[in-house]
Amino acid sequence: MRLRSQEPQISAGSGNDNPLITRAHRTYSPDASILLVGIRGTGKSTLGLVASTSLRFRLVDSGRIFHREYGQSRAAYAATHGSHAYRRQEIDLIHSILQQHPKRAVIVCGSASVEGFGQELVRHFSLTHPVIFILRDASDISQYVGSHEENIISDLVHRSSPAFRNLSNFEFYNLSDSLMNTHGKDRTIQPSLLLKNVERDFLQLCYSIRKQIPGVYSEKAHHSLSSLPLEKRSTTYCLSLPVEDASSFADSTRGIDILADAIELIIDITSLCSTKGFDHIAATQISRQYFVARRSFQLPIIIHPILPARQEFQESSRKVYLEVIAHSLRLTPDYLTVDFHLDEVEIAKIHSAKGHTKIIGHYFESSPPPNNWSSQKTASILQRMKSSHCDLARICQAAMSRTDNRDVQEFIHATNVSGKLGIPIIAYNTGRIGRPSCYLNRIMTPITHPILEDRFSGLLTMQEVQNALYSSYTLEPQFFGILGADVLSSLSPAMHNSAFEAFQLPHKYQTLQCSSLRDLSVLIQDTSFGGASITAPFKQEIISALDYLSPSSRAIGAVNTLIPLRSDGLKGLLARNETGPTVALYGDNTDWIGIFNCVRQHLSPVNAVRANTTALVIGAGGMAHACVYSLIRLGINKIFVCNRTEQRAKDLAERFSGKTYSTDHASLDDLQVRDVSELSVCGPAEVRVLPSIQSAWPTGFDSPTVIVSCVPSAAQNGPKSLIIPDEWLANRTGGVLIELSYDSLETPLMKEVKKFSSRGWIAVHGLQVLPEQGIAQFELFTGRRAPENVMRSQADCRYMELAQ
Repeated sequence: MRLRSQEPQISAGSGNDNPLITRAHRTYSPDASILLVGIRGTGKSTLGLVASTSLRFRLVDSGRIFHREYGQSRAAYAATHGSHAYRRQEIDLIHSILQQHPKRAVIVCGSASVEGFGQELVRHFSLTHPVIFILRDASDISQYVGSHEENIISDLVHRSSPAFRNLSNFEFYNLSDSLMNTHGKDRTIQPSLLLKNVERDFLQLCYSIRKQIPGVYSEKAHHSLSSLPLEKRSTTYCLSLPVEDASSFADSTRGIDILADAIELIIDITSLCSTKGFDHIAATQISRQYFVARRSFQLPIIIHPILPARQEFQESSRKVYLEVIAHSLRLTPDYLTVDFHLDEVEIAKIHSAKGHTKIIGHYFESSPPPNNWSSQKTASILQRMKSSHCDLARICQAAMSRTDNRDVQEFIHATNVSGKLGIPIIAYNTGRIGRPSCYLNRIMTPITHPILEDRFSGLLTMQEVQNALYSSYTLEPQFFGILGADVLSSLSPAMHNSAFEAFQLPHKYQTLQCSSLRDLSVLIQDTSFGGASITAPFKQEIISALDYLSPSSRAIGAVNTLIPLRSDGLKGLLARNETGPTVALYGDNTDWIGIFNCVRQHLSPVNAVRANTTALVIGAGGMAHACVYSLIRLGINKIFVCNRTEQRAKDLAERFSGKTYSTDHASLDDLQVRDVSELSVCGPAEVRVLPSIQSAWPTGFDSPTVIVSCVPSAAQNGPKSLIIPDEWLANRTGGVLIELSYDSLETPLMKEVKKFSSRGWIAVHGLQVLPEQGIAQFELFTGRRAPENVMRSQADCRYMELAQ
């Protein structure tokens, strides 16, 4: 069908000569309502529901309100009363909605918001509230509205974009799930999970906008050191990716681990300066490629616009560069580079509009004079970056000789020793001669990928960087293992050794079977011991041997990851990939991470965690403790525990009921086992006991949407098989069951839950939980982002073995 003739005619508006101009305000009250704008078919209503559920805001959909007020849809009303009458009613409705819902609401507006007086209403609202412009591929909009005239829709998107950008301060590109599968996960997607990627993408934007506000939303849980920003870790690497290559690179690497810690999207504006400048078509393409990279790699994003150095572009390049910077800030990247060839006024304007994006002061010298690293000019540029309140400083120059690599190391050392700069520094030489300075740079080092090597001939791949560090004895090999009483059949060695091989790290991971923790002292005395996975029966016993304990381990009362420190405190944790005598021991717990991530991945958007969400934990052992903690971290505050021995269930409930826990472990200055205060941002939870598996579900509580079984399969197949009542599976939108019994593919409980798959129930085997635990452990051991697909493939192999 054709687009309806009543579809509003959208003009570019006249409120601003440059709709891409940098806004001077990009932080908002914690309770500020969020307004979504865009043409019909972009998915605003669905995104509004997703955001309102997670933020626990009211959903205010102007389309539904219009139908309720006037008894007809917008299109029907326009057809009956005429477009002029329709627009008058729509503007009145927008005015009323914005006045009545200034706080704690997600508001969805129609296209009339960019017409006439509607523009002024929305523009005024955007001064104190986030207004997000929603875009979508014309083919997806066409499918939604039932039109085969995709070219007409494409033209409408093009014509409407200036007006919507003029009125909004953020934007989101709603990528199709059918077009963009999650990176590395090509398995068949459950129908109830079709919106999972969209949910994650949009909530990341919403929480980025509201970064100053504590919240429990997180797409994935990580170990306690992962919240340290890139610039505060020991070594981090950023994949250099031209923005125009993001989609093709994502397609080429689907299912392949890229091993980087961040993506640096490079925007070379030379072509824009030499042609028509930065128009809305170019802006839309950047937005789309940015969100493709976000979805595909799920990594922090650095946007790096390149200011052309060619003389013929001097007059136009700054204008285009500043427009690209302004547009980039609408996407809320984690980091944005700002070229310090700009003047102080231009830099100050960018800083005032940055919101929660971190600014990297950037300066590149293409033709440096001799001894440039020790020159007064370089020192003054650093001071400019500091006085301009940059979050990081990055100085680069083309290498003229190999002595430049020595000079840059002396420059970094002298700057850090002086302590005068006060912000992290990134410094390296470029070109083939400068490659040694890149692998010796510590933070946010640029790297390339074999697919992109022809684009960046002077950069090293991650494997080349690691080879250089170990070949030069900058770092030395370590050994790791799994420590427990029955570990010979553990999956951990296969997972970790495969990960080491992917990085080309010279480490080894082995089984460390022992009957007593006395054997631990032998390991600690070895200067190349890098850490151990701790399993039964030592998860609680080992706590007494530790000097430091993570907040999650303290909350759960168990440790499954041991790390030897070569120096005390945070310094030792950051340098945990070094060898030498052990001076302290640090314990962490990743069991809860595996449960958290599996629940998050398989819980459908319709079952997103709300105030009335309930969960059920079966069992009361060590894993059940980790499970309850993970559910609280997910934001579930009504949890039931059922165990064969009721007293153990009561002890578990008492441990966690009414407690609050921090979700922010970025500050680890005080790591003592005792007397650590935490910022309470999740919980308190109400943890109750169900007397038996035959009990009726408590009245006044919704049926659970999350069930986790922590009962071994041997116990499930005992005299009385573990079968839960149908009443407990009565939630009309289904839910997710996590079965933590690893030695059987089909426990009685899984068989029972699969009968309810048509109602939206998803059963997840424990072998999908193990890799999540191991991935976090690998990152704790090495300080490197784990090759997730490689490690998961080992669990898949074990799954196939069990199936046979």
